[in-house]
Amino acid sequence: VKGQREISIAKGLGSNYYLSDAATQYETSSSSLAVNSSYKYHLTHSITFGLSAAMENITGNIYQYNYSNYTANYLASYTTCISIASEFTWSYYDRSKIPGRINAKLYGAISYGIGFIHSHQYSVDAHNYNSYTNKAETGFQLTYFGIRVGKSFAAFLELGGGYKGLINMGLEIRYPQKDYQPKLKIKNQIK
Repeated sequence: VKGQREISIAKGLGSNYYLSDAATQYETSSSSLAVNSSYKYHLTHSITFGLSAAMENITGNIYQYNYSNYTANYLASYTTCISIASEFTWSYYDRSKIPGRINAKLYGAISYGIGFIHSHQYSVDAHNYNSYTNKAETGFQLTYFGIRVGKSFAAFLELGGGYKGLINMGLEIRYPQKDYQPKLKIKNQIK
């Protein structure tokens, strides 16, 4: 319903940062999963616009061997990725309008913004190597399938790709619960 707001918190698996950087550069890598939160405002019953933010920590290890001087270096990396983006969602099927049915909604979403990446590489063995990298890049998320089950309090599952991950699931609160009709106070002033 127009004027309603939604706040959600979720965890995502397989973010674009993890898949493109850590999984391709390191022999072993792990992720804290992408913790994300969003605020959405209903422009209509089936269209929302809002803001989304996500954070993920990625660790990786690589063993480098230099054949020219027969030395080895064991490197570790710790990367923090933070994304902030605007988010647009649209519902393509909504069962909440059918009385006596479970409230379920199928939707898609697109987010576009900026991602901040801070990376620290360091040598684990005796070699004294430290490297810090800071960069900003485009942060995006395309959700081609999302399902939300519940009314004012709901659970959701999303499939897509980007800073939230390939699979993203969490909880959401929608308020106000009733049809929102802003009240305008009109004062008649007669002089």
